[in-house]
Amino acid sequence: MEARPFRTKLGKEVTICPFFQGALEGLVAFYDQLEPKEAYQGLPPRLEETRRQWVERLLREGDITFLALYETRVIGHTSAIPIPSTLMAELLVFVHQDFRNQGIGTELIHLVAEAASTRGLECLWLTVSTSNSIAVHVYRKCGFCFIGPMDSEREMILRLC
Repeated sequence: MEARPFRTKLGKEVTICPFFQGALEGLVAFYDQLEPKEAYQGLPPRLEETRRQWVERLLREGDITFLALYETRVIGHTSAIPIPSTLMAELLVFVHQDFRNQGIGTELIHLVAEAASTRGLECLWLTVSTSNSIAVHVYRKCGFCFIGPMDSEREMILRLC
């Protein structure tokens, strides 16, 4: 996929693109600036070195990775991490706090779902805190459904086929 321009709800021009060589430092800086730390299932990690290792591991394990760029700054990231021996991938999506509620997360989810489907995956899976009502709303808007028992963390799935 080529880089795709996207206009946010506030009219900002954002570019959505696959992860590219040379973007590692920008992605690490994104997570360094992202707040709050460890708010969502302990992610992103609070310690700088642990956070960098986590980002590098995500890039090794998830070959379906997209960035949202405002000018040259990374402001959003999504990855689909394949779950071994299945046709599923775990979805991860984060948007910088200054750019939330502008449609960027929704756009990232649509693109990663499209890419995952093209690669033969059958569904995306995630867990979300039930108290994170904004994220739950976005996931449901994108077609995710709850699975499993009701708890403080809920599993959601998006069937791609």
